[in-house]
Amino acid sequence: MKKYFYLIIIVLISSLVLTGCLLSNVGQVPATEQSGISYLTKNPGSPDLVGLWHFDTDANDSTANHNDGTLKGNAYFTTGNFDNAVSLDGSGDYVEVPDSTFLRPSNVTVECWVKSSTIKSYQYIVAKYYAGGNASYGLYTGSSTGLFFYVSDGGYALSNDAGTRVWDGNWHHIAGTYDGSTLRLYVDGSEVGTEKSVTKTIGYNTGNLYVGSYGAGYYFTGLIDEVRIWSSALTAGQLNDMTPPTLSKALSGTPGLADWYTSNVTVTLTGDDPTPGSGLNRVEYSFDGTTWTTYTVPFTISTEGTTTLYHQAYDNAGNVYILPSQEIKIDKTLPVVTVALPGTGVYLLGEVVSAAWSATDPTPGSGLATASSGTIPIDTISVGTKTLTVPAGTAVDNAGNPSSVVQVPYNVIYGFLGLLPPYVVPPKAFKIGSSIPLKWQYTDFDGNVVDSVDAKPEVKYQFVDGGNSDGALVFTDDPGSSGLRYDNTIEIWQWQFNWQTKGLPPGLYNIQITSLQTGQIKLFPIQLR
Repeated sequence: MKKYFYLIIIVLISSLVLTGCLLSNVGQVPATEQSGISYLTKNPGSPDLVGLWHFDTDANDSTANHNDGTLKGNAYFTTGNFDNAVSLDGSGDYVEVPDSTFLRPSNVTVECWVKSSTIKSYQYIVAKYYAGGNASYGLYTGSSTGLFFYVSDGGYALSNDAGTRVWDGNWHHIAGTYDGSTLRLYVDGSEVGTEKSVTKTIGYNTGNLYVGSYGAGYYFTGLIDEVRIWSSALTAGQLNDMTPPTLSKALSGTPGLADWYTSNVTVTLTGDDPTPGSGLNRVEYSFDGTTWTTYTVPFTISTEGTTTLYHQAYDNAGNVYILPSQEIKIDKTLPVVTVALPGTGVYLLGEVVSAAWSATDPTPGSGLATASSGTIPIDTISVGTKTLTVPAGTAVDNAGNPSSVVQVPYNVIYGFLGLLPPYVVPPKAFKIGSSIPLKWQYTDFDGNVVDSVDAKPEVKYQFVDGGNSDGALVFTDDPGSSGLRYDNTIEIWQWQFNWQTKGLPPGLYNIQITSLQTGQIKLFPIQLR
């Protein structure tokens, strides 16, 4: 298919081959009009798409195969059919792509958009360099300045001729396909003539791929955009399928407030490629927009915080539908409320006191929607061991999670004014053998005497003199007629215990009075002589 082809014609080597070649080159101009393909927005998602060059800002391959090209001569980028295209002047301009195994498919589709009105014979649009005069596969103008597609194993098989109508100065989509037995050429989505039955294994070596030339020659004049090479023979339906598939999403979880979820979220993706599409190829999802996972079954997002979910669907023609990404916000952790009791956690009856509480929303939570701190009154209306309760929902986060109930124990005790007369503080002393009346009253925080009938006091003594400061406490067993008694006269409310000292040695004693109701203990020293 190079110029030496004319020499073959002149010397009339194999008139049958010559006739076949001529007929192939003349071909038939298709009667069909442009199919109406107005865009080519297929994305590099199909595993069969082995090379994609947008020529928007560079000659790099947009698939994961990295078949990156280099502009040669005076080739440059200019306004194309989609964003930019590569402009070639027909005199040393082209794009060279290094050989790779990806560019050596056994079945192949070569497609692109072209625009030109200045065409000569044997100008190449896309070609994989092979040997001698024939490419492994190529789109070129042939001797008729029309449009052909061919594959070669040294000897070539040529498609029908699309004619010169392609070179009218307008954008046209062209594609050549070979499935191992059939060769087809398409212009604007319509097949040119009838397919060619071919039995040929495409031959490959380490020759590079060229856009706009065949090696350093046979240069194309015009614009080329969106070059794609597939490792399969796309059907007419796939080439004409410019409609992306559909994709929908359903989220299942416990909804909170402000678009938050308070549970794990199950994601169900549903893709479809409506008839007469090329069929759904796959649905993918990603959490970073870079690393994609093929969707097969519903999956669960359990990570708390904000997760950005990306999702897209591909059909078999390579069209993609990108569902807008969505932030999925999960906060399953309740706010934490802590309580700080003032002092030691022991308060006098009737004391006015409050506890401070503070709230936090553990990272990575949604943040507090309510106040982060406050106070709560402590109940001191009666004595005993009590529980301060901070109600559930005192703090609420932005997802609507309420804080749990918090309970903190504390004690309320009586006030104690001390022993009443005749008690005297040492060094004053009581006579051994006497019965010493011990009298006391319990009060509230303000010093008012209160009814303490339930105080359940008990009295013990300890001999602490004569080097016996750690002497054992002795429970006083008062056999006397008076014993421990309580005077419940209103506003008197007095306890009295008669301590019998007969038989005790002289010295210093501690009297211990314990309220079994509150657990509070009071010590009073008494000197016996």
